[in-house]
Amino acid sequence: MRIHVLANYPLDKMRRLAELSESPAHHAWATDALGRRHELSHARFREPADQGRAEQISRALRLRLGQLRQEMEVFSVAPDLVYAADERTGAGLGMLPAGTRPWKLVTVVHHPITRGALSSRTLRGTDLAICLASSTADTARARGARGIVTARWGPDLAARAYSVVADESAGVVSTGKSNRDLDLLARALDATGMSGLMFGRGSAGELPPGSNVRTAGAADAEEDPAAPGAFLATSVIRWTARASVVAVPTRDPDRLTGLTEVNDALALGKPVVMTRSRHFPFSVSAIGCGIEVEPGDERGWRNALRELADPATRAEMGARGRTFAERSWNYELFCKDVVDAVEAI
Repeated sequence: MRIHVLANYPLDKMRRLAELSESPAHHAWATDALGRRHELSHARFREPADQGRAEQISRALRLRLGQLRQEMEVFSVAPDLVYAADERTGAGLGMLPAGTRPWKLVTVVHHPITRGALSSRTLRGTDLAICLASSTADTARARGARGIVTARWGPDLAARAYSVVADESAGVVSTGKSNRDLDLLARALDATGMSGLMFGRGSAGELPPGSNVRTAGAADAEEDPAAPGAFLATSVIRWTARASVVAVPTRDPDRLTGLTEVNDALALGKPVVMTRSRHFPFSVSAIGCGIEVEPGDERGWRNALRELADPATRAEMGARGRTFAERSWNYELFCKDVVDAVEAI
């Protein structure tokens, strides 16, 4: 089968980095596994400094019609199957009238699908929606997706990046930037007297004052030269390995947020404190590898951080998380889920 891949970041580069042991393989989104069984090609991804008119129009349309340049490329490649690694990049292909495209369309759906004519048309034209959480699968089904499977996007446990020596010298670490309530986390850290490192900034651009809270900069982690402002995965993982607690404070709980951070925490055996969200694929509280706090609950964050001030509690939770990943939530399982589903349509 000839498969053409669309994505909102360069998956072919991520595959190469994984092959060089410079990044965990799960950032390749099963394209490595598909490439071992089928003929695989990638749409050209243009980095921010190399974007043209088509990318500008796509952004102006807020990707409602997808990444136009990548979608237009599909017509010249004429594959058997298009694998869109996120729900927005190939959105326009799903809107094509039935019978006008000779390929099948598979879309990885990260976030719950909101109501709207465009999203419904996109899902109705998708042959297979690979969803990261059961709640996301429910929204895809409600929007008319014809085929649905839930896949377990867990960490690449064999990645060399996770073999670093772990300690707890960095304190509470929050590596995410989007949809984060870092102001709340900073206040909770200040109230408990615990130290913290954050890779994002607060709503006003800077976090509230407090000598125990600081933001990561160029001296802390290596930036991706092709994507200014983004840190390389291995740099972020090194800080996660030095965390006592991994924190995922979320502003909007109706979006899937923090799965990459939690995957790193599971692989490294670190406990997690996170905002509760029905759209997260699993409950860290139910597994016993972390604590969930209600949205906006600063007292809940203070209490959770104080509970994890105990080293034995942190070690026990971290070990449970690693065991959960080994048994039930890892990249090998994700690749199997994706390959089985793609080959069955």
